[in-house]
Amino acid sequence: MQASAATPPVVVTQIKPIRVTVTVPERNLDRIRQAMAQHPPMVLAFNGDDNTRLSSGTLKLINNQVDQSTGTVTPKSEFANQDAALWPGEFVNAHLVLNVVKNGVTVPAAAVQMGPTTLPPAPKPLRGSRLGAKARRVQRADADLCPT
Repeated sequence: MQASAATPPVVVTQIKPIRVTVTVPERNLDRIRQAMAQHPPMVLAFNGDDNTRLSSGTLKLINNQVDQSTGTVTPKSEFANQDAALWPGEFVNAHLVLNVVKNGVTVPAAAVQMGPTTLPPAPKPLRGSRLGAKARRVQRADADLCPT
């Protein structure tokens, strides 16, 4: 073995616990920091198809620099990984849970029809639905989901 070799002879990778680094748009940085000030946010890891939950962990830190070329920040989370469901280098979809609204209703953003600013928005009735259109106050509208 040479101490000056370019490639190390052995690489040790820890899997219990394992750390996961993701990228999120910098526009979400304030929401993430506010949630971290209140409690350690939960992070859910799903498989590459985003249909099977593999593990849950907690957000530990956010890299202290915004990547100017992509406009993203890199939160880092930790998972106990006792069942070795996560593997180093594996692609996962990470869902960052910033807050939980108890007894809240979440609908696809496409199902919300925004009304005049003096009235609360009204969801469109879904075809074949037993529910009619009802006026609801939208608390937050994200790209894909609207908790009402």
